[in-house]
Amino acid sequence: STPVPTPLMNPNSKSHVSRVFLRRDQLPPGTAVDKSFKAKYAGMRAGKAWDGEMLGPLIATYNYSPNARTPLMVDVSYNEGRSWWHLAELETDKDLQFAYPTSLVLPDKIVTVYSVMKTDYEYKLLSQGMKIAVFNRGKTI
Repeated sequence: STPVPTPLMNPNSKSHVSRVFLRRDQLPPGTAVDKSFKAKYAGMRAGKAWDGEMLGPLIATYNYSPNARTPLMVDVSYNEGRSWWHLAELETDKDLQFAYPTSLVLPDKIVTVYSVMKTDYEYKLLSQGMKIAVFNRGKTI
């Protein structure tokens, strides 16, 4: 397909997008899902644990800033990336940089691993290690 712009901000940093599969009854009340999205994912099944029509929203882990690697956010889109809603703020410390996120979507949680860095007095990036964030998917995704 032809690449199209997304409303997500990015300060020249890696982002990560994953597909989530869930039952229609797990969508938040009032969620607008367009007809092409419904048609594309209608009838998908994820095995015996699932019962009902499957839909697959997108999950994006990225820096919600046009010029900084903070904050690090997780957003969800129910319309193939045309619009996004904040799901979680993983990091917000303005003195650090959070980069290179990779997320794994599991049936009951989302696991994200990412780098933590800071800038020294000579403006060199210094690694502060890596972090792992785990949060429950809950009923909304």
